Amino acid sequence: MSNLLKNAKFWIFIGGTAAGLFARSKAARKACVNGLAAGMQLKDNVAAELQNIKEEAQDIYEDAKRKAAGEGDAP
Repeated sequence: MSNLLKNAKFWIFIGGTAAGLFARSKAARKACVNGLAAGMQLKDNVAAELQNIKEEAQDIYEDAKRKAAGEGDAP
């Protein structure tokens, strides 16, 4: 029995079995769903912020183009 407890393959088998049981549990499913939802929300937030940055850069570009053409902000 002590030889079995020292065997690495035995512990890998036990760990795999425990992981398989956990993967089928409701707790694991809930954790995966929550993680996926958080990832999707993060993606949406990053996409919105990236769009804001693009719009601001476009505004700066248009202002610089007008100033270079001599239009400027003067009335």
